[in-house]
Amino acid sequence: YASSRFVFASEIKAFLSLSSFTPAVDEQAAMEALRSPGAYEGRTEATLLKGVRRLPPGCYMKVNSSGQCIGGRWWDTSANLPPLASSYQRQVSDFRDLFLDAVQVRLRSDVPVGTCLSGGIDSSAVASIIAYLQNNRGHLERSQKDWQNTFIATFPNTEIDERRFADVVVRHIGATPHYWEFQPEQAHEYLLPTVWSMEEVYNGIAIPTWCLYRSLREKNVVVTLDGHGADELLAGYPWTLDWTMPEMNEKLSADFHFNILPAILRNFDRCSMAHGIEIRMPFLDWRVVTYCFALEASAKIGAGYTKRILRDAMKDIMPEEIRTRRQKIGFNTPMITWFNGEMSPLIEKIVGHRAWIESPFFHGPTEAAKILEKTRSKAWKLSDWNFALQSWTKMNLVLWQMLFVDREMSPNQLGSELH
Repeated sequence: YASSRFVFASEIKAFLSLSSFTPAVDEQAAMEALRSPGAYEGRTEATLLKGVRRLPPGCYMKVNSSGQCIGGRWWDTSANLPPLASSYQRQVSDFRDLFLDAVQVRLRSDVPVGTCLSGGIDSSAVASIIAYLQNNRGHLERSQKDWQNTFIATFPNTEIDERRFADVVVRHIGATPHYWEFQPEQAHEYLLPTVWSMEEVYNGIAIPTWCLYRSLREKNVVVTLDGHGADELLAGYPWTLDWTMPEMNEKLSADFHFNILPAILRNFDRCSMAHGIEIRMPFLDWRVVTYCFALEASAKIGAGYTKRILRDAMKDIMPEEIRTRRQKIGFNTPMITWFNGEMSPLIEKIVGHRAWIESPFFHGPTEAAKILEKTRSKAWKLSDWNFALQSWTKMNLVLWQMLFVDREMSPNQLGSELH
C-alpha cells in the first residue's frame, strides 16, 4: 500500500511495471537470504524488493479504504489433527487409503498428465500409485488415458545420478520414460531466464530444474504429479535420525511450515510455472498432512527405516528394491564437477562483473579472489561444497539485482553477454 493505492500480484516482477514504483533491494531481506537461503522463504514476509511483502501460507488479509491492513491465520495444521486407529497396522491401511485418494483426485485433468521421477521413494510412490489406480480401478473420473509419461533428469557419470533406480520403477509400472540430461556448458543460456523466473535467491543451481519442466512443455505434458513434502512429513532427511522421539513431530513441523519446505515449494513452483506447468503434490493433500502430524514418531522412524509408514503402505504397489532403499540423494546437481568444468567460464564472468565487485552485501574483490583461485586451477573439492553453495547464492543475488533493480540486462540476454 502506497500513495493511496493497494497493489497485489502473484509475482514480484509485476510491480516493476508500475510507474510509481521504484525498485530497490530490501537489504535486511537480502542478508537473511544469503545467511539462510533454504529457510528464508518460510521465516519472513519480506521479499528482496523493498516495500513488497508476501502473504504467508494459511493466512488472510483485509484492506479497508484507508489502507489499513488487518490479517490473521485461517489454517493451523495442529488444530486439525484427526483421531487415529490404535493399532499401527490399521494406521498403515488408513494412510494407504488416504494417499491413494490424494493421488486419484489429482489425476483429474482435461490436459495430459505426467510425473517427474527420480528413483527415490517419494516420486516412485506417486508414479507407482498412478499405475496401480489405472490398472486396478478401471476408468477414473476425468483422468487422462495417456498417464504413463515419466520425466527423469539424469547426471551421467556422477555420484548423484539415479537413473538406474528410476528405470526399476519404469519397468515395474510400464511407464514411458523421457530422459533429460542437462549440459552444463549451456548454463550461460538458461541462467538469466532462471533467475528471472525464481525472483529470489536459490539454494543451489536451479537451472536443471527449470530445464526439466521445460522438457515437459516440449512433450505437451502440462500437469505433473510430484512427490514433494514427504521428507518433512515423515522424517526422510538423514539428520532426523539424531532427533529424540519426543521432539520429532515438533521439529518436523518447523521444517514443514518454516525451515525447509516453503523454499522447496517456491522453487519448484517458479521453475514449473515459467513454462506453464502445473505441479500437483499428493503428499500435501491436507488430509495426508494432518494425518501424518497426528502419527507418533515411531510410525515415521522404525524397523530400521525412515518414512516407515509410507514404506509399509507401499508394499506390493511399488518395486521392493525402491521400497526398501535407504540411500537418499534428492534432486541435487553435481555442482563441484561443474564448477571445475563447463561452468567455470560463466563463474569467472559473474565474479568479474562490476555488480559483483561493488556489491554492498559482501566484499566482492576478496570473494572473487577466493573463487577464482579454485576455479582457474580446477581445485574445487567435495569438502568445498558449502563454500561453493554460498558462492553460487551470492552470484544469484548479484544477477537478481542486475535484472530486478538495476534493470541493466534483459532475462533473454545470454549469460555470456555479462561484461
